[in-house]
Amino acid sequence: LQQVMAGRIRRRDTDETGLGEALAWITVPAGEDRRRRLAIYVDGYPARMHEALREAFPAVAHILGAPGFLAIVDRYCSTVDSSAMNLNAIGEEFPLFLRSDISASGLPFLPDLARLEGLVQRAFHAASEAPINPTAMRPEPGVAWENVRLRFQPSVGVLRSAWPVLDLWQAREMPREEIDIGLVDRPQNAVIWRDGFAVQCEPAGHGEATVLEALGSGMTLSQALARIDTEVVEPGSVAEWFARWIQTGRIVATRY
Repeated sequence: LQQVMAGRIRRRDTDETGLGEALAWITVPAGEDRRRRLAIYVDGYPARMHEALREAFPAVAHILGAPGFLAIVDRYCSTVDSSAMNLNAIGEEFPLFLRSDISASGLPFLPDLARLEGLVQRAFHAASEAPINPTAMRPEPGVAWENVRLRFQPSVGVLRSAWPVLDLWQAREMPREEIDIGLVDRPQNAVIWRDGFAVQCEPAGHGEATVLEALGSGMTLSQALARIDTEVVEPGSVAEWFARWIQTGRIVATRY
């Protein structure tokens, strides 16, 4: 029955023919007909998808405008094959979809902006763990610091972009006619995590974003630091990054 209904909803089909045994499960009050009852679900499913995606990607929706966003969601819903049982997860493939959608061809920053909003959405719903006690970060006997791995809060995410994604995201409530953001040669990196009930989204330098991304993927300290140019990044900067990560509770454990 679920497969029959899902097929009808995705095809926007309200015809009664071919429903077979499913007809017996569609309750029709007096004065109503099955076609109208089916239409409620056929129209309601994309409406709920649009509502969920607009809430998860407000900056993308704002930049595209209501008609443009509605059209792109309609195309997305016709192609996405999500097994998610929660609408919060329905947009997981949306940034990837934007890479090839016609709407993004004139707005090349759109996929990265959607990735940023996806990380914000993920951070909001992520679990929280107790932050590490700084005294517990001391390596075990015989283990060198450079072989230590760090585990971060599930909400922590990193985005490195060739576009000013933070500026674009922060303009999501600005009147569209007033948005005037330079796009050329303005790369921005963002670090996202949740502090209490508030999602924090702050800019990060190339070095910090690179190291944090590497550590988050499971690399050791030495492997992560090897990915940056130490002639450009001063050692004191690295110490400041780690101090800030500890102070904000982003590190939860060390691994060896």
